[in-house]
Amino acid sequence: MVKELGENIETKHSKEEIKNFCEAALIESIRSFDNFVKLLGIDTSIFGHLKEINIVIDYTDDLDKIKAVGCYTSSDGENNNSINISAKYIDKILIYLDKHKDKYDECLDELAHTIVHEKIHANRDIMIKDGTVSLSLLSSKSAKMARIRNSNLRKELDPLLMQNLNSSNDIILLKVKETEYYYMAYVYNNKNNSYEVFRLDKKKFNMGNYFDTFNMIKRYLSLNFFMMPFTSCSASLDDYEFYGVTDYVDDYIDVNELSNAEASYLYDFTSSKIGIEEALTEAFAYIIVASKCKNELDIKEYCDLVIKDDDMPYDLKLAYYLISNLSIDDIRWFFLSCYEDEYENRFRKLFSSDYELLISNFYNIYSDFSSNGKADEGLFNETKDVIRRNLKK
Repeated sequence: MVKELGENIETKHSKEEIKNFCEAALIESIRSFDNFVKLLGIDTSIFGHLKEINIVIDYTDDLDKIKAVGCYTSSDGENNNSINISAKYIDKILIYLDKHKDKYDECLDELAHTIVHEKIHANRDIMIKDGTVSLSLLSSKSAKMARIRNSNLRKELDPLLMQNLNSSNDIILLKVKETEYYYMAYVYNNKNNSYEVFRLDKKKFNMGNYFDTFNMIKRYLSLNFFMMPFTSCSASLDDYEFYGVTDYVDDYIDVNELSNAEASYLYDFTSSKIGIEEALTEAFAYIIVASKCKNELDIKEYCDLVIKDDDMPYDLKLAYYLISNLSIDDIRWFFLSCYEDEYENRFRKLFSSDYELLISNFYNIYSDFSSNGKADEGLFNETKDVIRRNLKK
């Protein structure tokens, strides 16, 4: 069921138009997920509960402040067990669609992909024997990392904003950083009082000197407001963190019996799994939507194709590389492990002594890329070698 929440966000399109498009995307997400699990040889009724999760079109500022597209939450509250989708995000898709009416299917798939991504999170929610580990265990770790990142971003951009206070533009480009493959464009969004960072393909904007490149990017951002930023944060100190990160904890653990040292390790190691969890969830969501009309699975072929995209972040490249080397049984495990009487950590068995290195590297690549738009190439190659030597037969 599609519901609505809040009144803070103003949109160009009516609530009815936004809801109708969201309902159509929800149908596509269900169709895609059902077809994928059928091709895996799994009874779709196992995942029936996922169809009962409310989809909430969020008109509050909560998602918009950090430019989150969507978020699954299983915490207690009015919207318990729901997937919140930013109303502004859907509206931007529809604005784009107004000018590109031939892109309807692609735009619908974009929103369906977001819904599938969050449903995978919902399916892989925390599982602990005789109770649960509080979701705040992970969300607080993620929020802490975000607060540090946001604080550093504000410290860097506040002085630049002071030089542009008289500007009335909705989007104020403050600076451009050059990386090996990208330009990172740092802007201030006047409407949302937020700092936003956009990752742009270097090949498309290299004008030979900084001034011309800066102006070209400035014009591009003013015209392409459909784009979602790579990362963002409120320009105010009292920004609200909105997370719904979930993950598994190894084996069965009674958290009440842990010492402080053991709890600390559990906190750090479990939280570090956000890297591999997010990457695999994103990759599988794309695969699922891309497979909605397929009569047979071509996961390896799809992964091998998309992995060639030079613009793809390292953590997502690694996720596709990992998936392409998993057996169909391993992939079934990824989606079914939460339904087992006893949780089997298949990745620990597959990677053995390299398991903690795999988790750590994914997390470091994920957090580095989230912070500054780049990741260590050596770390990427090391992680690829870990996957190759453990899974390549």
